[in-house]
Amino acid sequence: MHPRLPHNSFILLYSLPSRGSTKFRSTKLKVGDMVKCYHRDFGSIIKTIAAIDDQGLFWLKGEHESSVSTQEIGPVHIDLISDKVIFTWSPG
Repeated sequence: MHPRLPHNSFILLYSLPSRGSTKFRSTKLKVGDMVKCYHRDFGSIIKTIAAIDDQGLFWLKGEHESSVSTQEIGPVHIDLISDKVIFTWSPG
């Protein structure tokens, strides 16, 4: 996620309520938010929401030029997004 998250950065995550929870509806994810999700090929990853399509699927992107592309990640279902990044801190 460099340059948005420099090396050795700390992040604070907000665990998203489960889909069946009434709190889930009040948790809004939007383009530009950083999220942690589980991807079947890449494991646990932190990426930025690039788009949300008409079917409610999330398209994620990295911030670094060498990051896995949005097309390689493919669409991600909301159930695979576990956390939202709410604070970052870079030492130094």
